[in-house]
This record gives sequence, C-alpha cells and structure tokens, in this order.
Amino acid sequence: QVKNDLESGKFPTVWAGYDLGIIIPLHYNIVDKTGAGLVLEHVKGLGVKWYDNTVGVLTNSPPYFWHMENLRNYPHFQRNDERREGFKYSSLGDTFSLSPQWTGSGLLGLPGDYTSPSRFVKAATLLSLAPIPATTNEAIVQVFHHMNAADIPFGIEKIGPLDQSHHTKWTFVKDLDRGCAYYRTYTDSSVKKLCLDNIPDVKSAMRMEGRFEDSFRDISGELKQFDSIVPGGHAEV
Repeated sequence: QVKNDLESGKFPTVWAGYDLGIIIPLHYNIVDKTGAGLVLEHVKGLGVKWYDNTVGVLTNSPPYFWHMENLRNYPHFQRNDERREGFKYSSLGDTFSLSPQWTGSGLLGLPGDYTSPSRFVKAATLLSLAPIPATTNEAIVQVFHHMNAADIPFGIEKIGPLDQSHHTKWTFVKDLDRGCAYYRTYTDSSVKKLCLDNIPDVKSAMRMEGRFEDSFRDISGELKQFDSIVPGGHAEV
C-alpha cells in the first residue's frame, strides 16, 4: 500500500519542514507483519527515494543506497575463527605461525565508532550472523542486545553550535504481531511495555523517561548461604 501511494503521489509529505524552510534529512524504515521493509528518504539532488530494505537495518545519512554499496567493503565477517590460523611468515628457511590468543577473530575489523556508516555495517553484520529466534520473546531480547551495539553514552559526542550532547535517549522495539512496544530510556534502563489493543482512540501522552530508582530491583534479601555448587551451576543451600 505504501509503495502504491508513493508511486501515485498520494503519500503525505513527511520530510519537509515548512515552518523552518528546509528539507529535514529524515530516514523512515517502514515494516509490515511479514517482515518486509521499505526505506523512505529525501535525497539531495534526487528527491524522494524509496527502496526495499532487504538487509533489515537503517541508520542516518548518507542515503540507504550508499550504505548498501559500502557493505561491499566488509565481506569477511564470520561467526567463528575458522581459517584464521594466525600470522604466518618465513625466516632463514624456517616457517613460523603466530596463532591468535583469543576468540572472535571472525569479527576482527568490525567498525565500532558511532558514525552512521559504521553503525550500519555493525548492525547489518549482527543481524546477518544472529540465529533466527524461535519465539517472539526471544526476538525482542535479541533486538535489545543488538541495539546495545549502537548505544551512545551521554557526553562523549557533541553536535551543533551549542555543543549539545548527542546520545541515545531511548531504545524502542516494536512487536507488530501483538501490537506492543517495548522501550527503555537513558536514566531508567528497565524495559517498559505498552500495548495498543485496548487503548482508547483519543489523543494521549505519557512521560517516557523514568527515575534511576525505577530501573533496578534490589535482590539483596534473596542472598542465601550455600555449601557447594552442584552440577548445572546451581547453589546447594
């Protein structure tokens, strides 16, 4: 339906800041219950563009097609260390091999900075290598862990003429099957759930950010003395 409206010109203008007199460089990722995704963005010099989001991730500028071309520079990532035997060299007729002393070399070189190209590569890699979740709940947990990789702490990145902090204010995960949203905020990192099925069709609002005290559960009183660890890692009390 979105594609049809875009092609016919019926889709509403969502990227123009009329009151500001500018084109806002927003990028929209539209996903339906089948998992099909559509990227919608306004590209300078090209106008309105949309693409099938086959890779399943989206970040900010540059445009989506640039990010997809950039993935060609990272064909080597893999889950394990196979064929990563180490650094091999020869000297005076002898052959030497310095094997890695750690695991994870299959992901060696994965970008870790906070630029949008690096976040795109990292998100696409994590998604492509992750196992397919068996349940919706497993999928929600997996997405939150993937989003951790793009979380920007307060104060380490500044933007704009006022030198404002550019950080992750909230993380939002949507469950389209059940019509629910899960989110956590910067100060209150506990996950909140909001389902839309029984919400009245009226204008509504809520405060997203919570208190630090609401983000944890004190389990000090649950500590028990134990004598040994039984197989399976459980404490014998």
